[in-house]
Amino acid sequence: FMVYPGRPLTREQRRRVGRGISQEALDATSEARQRDHRERYRLVQVRGRGLRSVSFALYDRLTRRTIRGDEIYRHLGRPDLAEKYRIAERRNQRNRRMGGWGMVVGIAGVGVGGAFLVSSHEFEGGNSNFDQRQVRWGVITGLGGLLVTLVSLGIWRRGMITNPHPVSRREVNRLTNEVNEKFEERQREAADEEAGLDFRISPFLDVAHDRRAGLALQIRW
Repeated sequence: FMVYPGRPLTREQRRRVGRGISQEALDATSEARQRDHRERYRLVQVRGRGLRSVSFALYDRLTRRTIRGDEIYRHLGRPDLAEKYRIAERRNQRNRRMGGWGMVVGIAGVGVGGAFLVSSHEFEGGNSNFDQRQVRWGVITGLGGLLVTLVSLGIWRRGMITNPHPVSRREVNRLTNEVNEKFEERQREAADEEAGLDFRISPFLDVAHDRRAGLALQIRW
């Protein structure tokens, strides 16, 4: 058998320690076996969505996949928190959509108000006059469009910066540690079962002495 540093031994290789595999080789792979019993999930820092520059995600060591959003809480066994995240994220999406369209309408209103003001200027007989009606409509439309733009900007910004996570990062870290502890316990139980008694029955034939034949029972632990 070939033994590589940092790679755990297989079940058959562990059985053959002393017969092709030295105890030193087994000790060299103990650190790799210990890593297999450590955490499955790890909380990592990632780039946030929208104007949130920093956020967090869950890294699954087994699948080598980065888990984001409401999937974090499903993997941690908290579907209630996953539902709260989905509700908050839908609200953020709605605010971003409403705010974006509102700013478009508001800017258009400002433009229309400016057009009313420009068109209100008239020249008659060398004199410069303003159509008061158009001036009034221009001011009202322009100010209304500006107000709608500012309000929509606030709604859009809220949808961009509001954190949809229902709990703090510290609480998510605590939940992650609990799941990792359960995972480590299951790994230890599986390793104990794998390292338990092993029974093997095989036929034998002794021709060199008195030609005996029968079954041999081997027990390993």
